[in-house]
Amino acid sequence: MNDPQIEKLQKLLAANNLGGAEDLCRKAIDRNGNDVNMIALLGAILLKSGQLDEAERRLQRAITLAPKFGKPYDDLAVLYLRRDEFQKAEAMFRKAITLLPDLGSSWLGLVHALRGQGNLTEAKNVCGQILARNPNDVDAMRLMAAIASDEGLVPAAGRLLQNAVDKAPDSVKAVSDLARFYADHHQYSQAIDLFRRAVELEPRNPEFYFSLGRYLFTVGIPEEALNAYDAGLALDPKSRYGQSGRSHALRALGRTEEAIAGYRACIQEGVNIGESWWSLSSLRTYTFSDDELEQMKSFRQADNITASDGIYVDFALGKALDDRHQYDEAWQFYADGNKARRMSVCFDRAQFELEIDAIIATVDATVVARGEGVEPQPVTPVFVVGMPRSGSTLIEQILASHSAVEATTELPYMVGLARRHMVAENANTPLAIVELGAGELADIGNQYLRATKLHRLESKPWFIDKMPDNFLYAGLIAMALPNAKIIDARRNPLDTCVGNYRQWFATGKEFAYDLDELGDYYLQYHRIMRHWNDVMPDRVLRVDYEDVVENTEKEIRRMLEWCELSWENECLRFYESERVVTTASSEQVRQPVYKGAVGFWKHYEPYLHQLIEKMRPVTG
Repeated sequence: MNDPQIEKLQKLLAANNLGGAEDLCRKAIDRNGNDVNMIALLGAILLKSGQLDEAERRLQRAITLAPKFGKPYDDLAVLYLRRDEFQKAEAMFRKAITLLPDLGSSWLGLVHALRGQGNLTEAKNVCGQILARNPNDVDAMRLMAAIASDEGLVPAAGRLLQNAVDKAPDSVKAVSDLARFYADHHQYSQAIDLFRRAVELEPRNPEFYFSLGRYLFTVGIPEEALNAYDAGLALDPKSRYGQSGRSHALRALGRTEEAIAGYRACIQEGVNIGESWWSLSSLRTYTFSDDELEQMKSFRQADNITASDGIYVDFALGKALDDRHQYDEAWQFYADGNKARRMSVCFDRAQFELEIDAIIATVDATVVARGEGVEPQPVTPVFVVGMPRSGSTLIEQILASHSAVEATTELPYMVGLARRHMVAENANTPLAIVELGAGELADIGNQYLRATKLHRLESKPWFIDKMPDNFLYAGLIAMALPNAKIIDARRNPLDTCVGNYRQWFATGKEFAYDLDELGDYYLQYHRIMRHWNDVMPDRVLRVDYEDVVENTEKEIRRMLEWCELSWENECLRFYESERVVTTASSEQVRQPVYKGAVGFWKHYEPYLHQLIEKMRPVTG
């Protein structure tokens, strides 16, 4: 191999011209079949271009010709990592380290191989050796953080990632890792700031724009999310995440026709097909044509359909047939979709009941009274709690039409704070809430309000948090935020359960995919709300969906009075509001109240005998 060849090869690789580099190597090997350098380089090039089978053969040939040539072992180890053949990868990385002890990539690769086998102790030891040699090795810090996460040591993982960013603020890998860490733990403000930083560091990476868009959408800022998706799509127009995310943002902004066009384009282009069919079906104002219905059915029957797409389409077909009043056929699709979805989630109804037992046994009127020493805050949060599909978005839309009230979204912050104090490690451990004094309760309230600032763009004196799960923690809410208003959104129990069963949820709501578990969950919700009414009878306002439908103005006046808000006619014309709505009811709440959803469960009565029996204690 002469110098001109080397220079040419280096130029081709620098330009990422893998095809040209591959051709040059093959020609050299044709001239000299034992040219170990060219064979090893060809193996590395094939590895980079994803031609793994031939890459493996070439690298093994290089090792046979030159057993003490270290780099082919490292490349072969990377190949095995890609195939998840972790034991083989470990062996090759260890050989590479023996021959080239200063090759940092082999040390890091060895950590990946050990972690892939679940050998976290040894992986951590190797990371420690790397950091002992170079305390500023950012990649080793990132791996140590990943191991800490594997071990459930979440705070330690966060500290390691923060340290990596502090050491290398311009490392896009470290910045994006920390951004994802914050996002995974619902610290969206920090995540968004870091994804913005990642975009600055690597402005040609579309994934950072899509991640930024996703979390801007999550916190209820769809206009900025749309801008981020557009920027990402300019770099990667075929991205499945970008196209779907952009359509979701358009929908939230009320640009429904554009959203529909986006979902249809995804289907036509084969991008997130199942999710796009479901997204169209979940538009309450959308009606499928006969051709679309047949197209969905054909897609559902395809041999190569993925499990995820199958679930999406089952729910979409259920909704499409539901709209056509073909309830028997619709139910079969709902049943199939729920059964498949239930297999992919975990809900422990016994554990859930034990958690509620512990709260009821612990948080009595005496404990709740400890909140009397907490000073009211200058802002008033309105918590709309209850079961999903119980009219909470309608209540939010009504209240948010008031000039003093700002809507946010389903905020995760109170759930995160409450679970530290209202969930025991085991049956013998008392709930920490019993130890909280006025100062600690005030701190919880302050932490919550600080976290919600990201969502309160208009800084109005009232804001709405409509996370349904907060019903579990109404006691802590009342204690930590003495001026908070809590509204329990109720709906006929059977309508509620059927509404959940007909809904595909993106995350959480693991209880919703089995009718028997749904019924149990509802009964536990009913039980703890009865407890809150007993121990703090003046802190929770129950609002029944059926009453809002039947006596809309009366119920609106009642809610406004409860929240200590003056009457405004805009609340009665809530459907004219142009505010952003990101939940499943986004189109429905842009229409006047209608009675069609009341008693809807009766369409499916033949399939509900067991549920009807289970719910008799709360339905009469």
